[in-house]
Parts: sequence; C-alpha cells; structure tokens
Amino acid sequence: MADKYEIKTDILAPSDKKIIEYTGFHPTKIIKAMPELLKDVLKAGGGDVFEVVLKWDVSGDPTSFYAEWLAKSDFDLRSRAEFKIVAQGKQSAKDKMGNIKIALKGYVKTEFPNITFLHKSVVPIYMYTFYNKQRREYIDAGKIMLDRIEGEIRGMFNLIKRGG
Repeated sequence: MADKYEIKTDILAPSDKKIIEYTGFHPTKIIKAMPELLKDVLKAGGGDVFEVVLKWDVSGDPTSFYAEWLAKSDFDLRSRAEFKIVAQGKQSAKDKMGNIKIALKGYVKTEFPNITFLHKSVVPIYMYTFYNKQRREYIDAGKIMLDRIEGEIRGMFNLIKRGG
C-alpha cells in the first residue's frame, strides 16, 4: 500500500493572498513579462514556471483578459515553495489605458512519498519533532520570495507599496 504524507502551509497566513491593483497605461504588459520575472526572482528554470491560463475577450472595447501562472522553487528533496499569480483586467484598444487586479498566493508544500503502513505513525512524529523548525525557515524564505515578486510587479507599474 503506497501512500504519501503531505503538508501545505500558507505563506501569507492568516491571509491567503496579496492584491495589487493598477489603473493606467498598458496593464497587459504583465502577460509577456511575468514568466521571465518569476524565473529571475525565484532563480528558477523554465520547467519551474508555468502559464496555466491565458484568456482574452476581444468582443468589445475595452478588451478583457485573464491569466494565471504557477511557479515553484525547491528547498530540499521534501519541501518546495509554490506560487500562484492571477491577473485579471481590461485594456482599451484605442489608447492602451486600462486596469488590472493581480492576486499573489503562495504556500510551502512538504511531501513524504510512498509512506507504508508502518511509517504512517513515525512520519508525523518526525515532522513535528525534527523537521518543523526547518519548515518554518522555508515558510519565511517563501515569504521573502513572494515579497520580491510583489516588488518586481509594483516596479513594473511604477507603484509604491502602501501600508506596513
């Protein structure tokens, strides 16, 4: 009986996402820039960044768009940070003015694959006794990565971070 033991921890807990909103010139530039931005910030290879969804509604003006990206960054053999970026907005075809709302989510995922019946009682004890401190450090590193992604997106649109 092969199974796996998996823990997902939200990086931004207690919140589940960060939101960036922009109104101005050419909000669709994020669609072309996001894959390279994620590769640069996460020091990831091409196989670690995925464009999951890209939709356009060109039936009217302004043109609506929706895009999702997933990216991952491995910490060790068991744990990795995974990020999801969702962008949704509109842009006028005439003057390239529009708006966009970007949601940033992230979590640290730890997996112990192929857990047998005998391991089912040992793995949770190991996780919470020995590996938990390491996972906390990975969550902190994931938060730093997510903050860097946010900073790069804000820099792309010349936005300053407001609040704490």
